[in-house]
Amino acid sequence: MVRTAHGYSAETLPFVETISPQLRKNIISGMDINLTSLLIPYYSGSGTHELSLSEDKNNKSDPRSSRSLSLGEFIQAFGIYKNIMCTTFPHRRSELDLYERDLVDMATRYPGVTTPIVISNLVQELENHPNKEFKNYLVFGLSQGFSTGITTLPSKSIECKNLRSALSQPAHVLKLIEMEVEKGFLEGPFDFIPFKHYRINPIGVAEGKYNKKKRLIVDLSAPHEDPKNPSLNELIDKDEFSLQYVSIDDAIRTIKSLGFKSWLLKTDIADAFKVMPLSPMLWPFHGIKWDDRYYFFNKLVFGCRSSPKIFDTLSQAICWIAQNNYNIEHILHLLDDFLVIVPEQDNAQQTMNTFLDDEVQSLGTTCKRDTNSLSASLRADDGLNLKIDELWDASLSESTRLTYKSAFKCFRTFLVMNGQPCSEVNLPYVKEDLLVYFVTYCQKALNLKHQTIKLYLAGVRHYYIRFLGYDPMANAIRLPVILRGIKKSQNNVVQERLPITSSILNKLCALLSKGIFSPVLDLMFQCAFKMAFFGFLRCGEFTCRSYNDNSCTVLLQDITVDPTKQFFIFRLRSSKRDPFRQGVNITIYENDTFKPVDTMSKYLSIRYNNGALPKSPLFVEDEFQSSPLSRETFISSLRQLLDTLGYNTVKFCGHSFRIGAATSAAACGVEDHIIQTLGRWSSDCYIRYIRTDAKVLKRAQHDMCFHN
Repeated sequence: MVRTAHGYSAETLPFVETISPQLRKNIISGMDINLTSLLIPYYSGSGTHELSLSEDKNNKSDPRSSRSLSLGEFIQAFGIYKNIMCTTFPHRRSELDLYERDLVDMATRYPGVTTPIVISNLVQELENHPNKEFKNYLVFGLSQGFSTGITTLPSKSIECKNLRSALSQPAHVLKLIEMEVEKGFLEGPFDFIPFKHYRINPIGVAEGKYNKKKRLIVDLSAPHEDPKNPSLNELIDKDEFSLQYVSIDDAIRTIKSLGFKSWLLKTDIADAFKVMPLSPMLWPFHGIKWDDRYYFFNKLVFGCRSSPKIFDTLSQAICWIAQNNYNIEHILHLLDDFLVIVPEQDNAQQTMNTFLDDEVQSLGTTCKRDTNSLSASLRADDGLNLKIDELWDASLSESTRLTYKSAFKCFRTFLVMNGQPCSEVNLPYVKEDLLVYFVTYCQKALNLKHQTIKLYLAGVRHYYIRFLGYDPMANAIRLPVILRGIKKSQNNVVQERLPITSSILNKLCALLSKGIFSPVLDLMFQCAFKMAFFGFLRCGEFTCRSYNDNSCTVLLQDITVDPTKQFFIFRLRSSKRDPFRQGVNITIYENDTFKPVDTMSKYLSIRYNNGALPKSPLFVEDEFQSSPLSRETFISSLRQLLDTLGYNTVKFCGHSFRIGAATSAAACGVEDHIIQTLGRWSSDCYIRYIRTDAKVLKRAQHDMCFHN
């Protein structure tokens, strides 16, 4: 084709390539060029004396040169490039044809960043969103892929072994991977890794808690405890991607504000995280391996530290759109779960249809319907229902459970007396006024103390949360005032409890050394007294309330004596401040005054020589039987000894050793934080345990007289 002074002829116009002479020269000389410039008529291109690819004559950026090409545009631009190159080097045509074929094949098989979200509709819906930065982040991430916040990409490529749950279920793993590939969440399979730097992460199989559905899990926290090769999650800032979730209290407040019988509409987004594309630069590091073939995730991975926070931006956008564009005022979300609350008088079905059909579907997402309804088979599953009841009971200690049971019985009696039938499965709706009358009834008719009434209220609250799913005392403003009035109207004198100080402990041990009960029991009580004192123990931490309460019994194996006999360790497996039974080690060191380690060593030796086993109780009711020492027997024996020593035993109790330990430590000048540590107090309440002698107060007032 020849261009004349009058231009090209009409019949040759479809073959015209409107390329500037300078850009044509750059292509032939082998310079790098931007393919986008080949689609811009007479774009100058870069050269020694020419403007750069992204500048025009006014030195302004040309936005056309920075955009990404579609597959069709690439084929068109590369065809122009190939034709220009082959006019000078015709032998390169086959090479360039193969190159073009490979690129088109890759683009067809691996389409890059994709999402079911209709971004144009989302942009339109968010047009009036006040936070432009939020909107731009979400739109850019959906179109270009989200960064997971990895601070530095791993420079070393490693492969981690798969989890045992995957290796034991190969058929399930293969099926799950094939489903991920089919849905477009995974790239692959590859026989060889197509990246220079990569990370192959462990996979496993998890089972749904209720539906038993298998799902693929990826451990992005692997490798574990490898400082040279930190996991992907370790490379993500925990604080930057922390997330504040909505709570049940938020929903309850909304429901209460709308009134009784409000409609609750629940739904969730299908394949939640998988609608959020992953930045292509991160694909190589989100790889997995199965049957010697490699796959790489192109969507957010469940198990990535930042995935919840990233996905939550979409949920926030959906909620904002619902509230501002569709007049759905009351909507809450917890990641991919949405709760729409509608007043009783409104059309709930229409609201749900508006949310699901008009909004959600227009954005390209898919929500499930009726996800909150239980199937008949679940409701009739006696095994599951029985287990749920067991777990509810297990959430409380035995004593608390019995107290709450008594509280509910009292509350039920009160309701029946006032013409309101009540049972566990048919609880009436409770307002604050009713609770005010109930606590007044407890104080006036039952003569209950303030502390007991508070316990009864806690029991009522527990039953309502368990069987009705709401807290009847939430946002109560009058009830606390009435309780305070009850407290002030009662004689709330706390019974004084005297401490067993080091001097009293010394007298008790000296008395036992002379022989009171039997040689073994005398040694046992010395051992128990010393351990209770130096361990700052509560009575219930080394005794049982009854013969049947063996759940927290201290065993012989809970004591470990140091070979040098400089200390022994008492493993306290459970306590009042340890409801989850994590346990704590209490170390008691040897001293020349009381010799607690030597006493414990002698006692253990006698017990084992008498045939006791490691799982036998440490302290027993009688040397000839293995029943654990009860609280009643311990306190009775203690008071018998104190009475022999001439003390008024009424004011001494099992807690006296803990009180005495704190008092003795304070009197000796032990620092406050050390006392707090020794007694395992989490607050400054240990101060209440310290008893100040009258002589100390007298001396303090005397010293005040001489202050300058």
